[in-house]
Amino acid sequence: MVESLICIKMKLLFAVMLPVMGILLGNCKSSEESVDIMPVIKSITFAGIAEKDVIFDKRNFTITVQLPPILQGGLEPTIQLSQDAKVIRGLTTNNMVDLSSFCYCNKGSNKEELSILIGNNLITTTYRLVVLPPKGSIKPQLTNVPILFSRQTQLLSMSLPVENLYTHPSVDNLLFTNVATGLSTRIYADGACLNTCTNDAANALVFHLASPIEKDLTAGTYAIAIQAKDGLIHFPQPLIVTD
Repeated sequence: MVESLICIKMKLLFAVMLPVMGILLGNCKSSEESVDIMPVIKSITFAGIAEKDVIFDKRNFTITVQLPPILQGGLEPTIQLSQDAKVIRGLTTNNMVDLSSFCYCNKGSNKEELSILIGNNLITTTYRLVVLPPKGSIKPQLTNVPILFSRQTQLLSMSLPVENLYTHPSVDNLLFTNVATGLSTRIYADGACLNTCTNDAANALVFHLASPIEKDLTAGTYAIAIQAKDGLIHFPQPLIVTD
């Protein structure tokens, strides 16, 4: 009799606990499913960037990249994503990180906010991208490819290869020295900046000097220098001006 009562109680207890266990197991399953559907970056590397210079903090959704003095071809990531995830925003059409905010003249804060947004058909996830500028100041790369300028075009476009470009360089005057005569022509920006940059010309200071530049420079070969904080920086590239 006693054994029968014990069996009955155990059956009743099991009957009561079974729905509760089902709820608990269901909740666990829902939690696991919610984690599984979240789009994530599994791994990320950058072309030309050493592994030690990339820190991927998965828990805080943060990617930190230390730029080298010369960034070959731009900042191009290789990203492994979770199933069905894709990059929605944060890269250019040719799969590059836009670094233009780090290489044009910017006298404000150096703390640009970059991010990579990924998603699937249900939700999105945002990763903060922290770009640390190169450790050093602007200096020319060793190249002597001449720059050509026809005065008839009334527009001098120059691309000067440099190291440590992505440090907010600010160039407010250029010096052109005629190799034959030794006479110099200085171009001022009147408190603004002469330089710009583009993702299509990684590691290059870009200048577009419009009219009256054709009057400032006569035909001849010129040496190029820019005014920096520590003095003039001379470039090995000659400027050849023609009529």
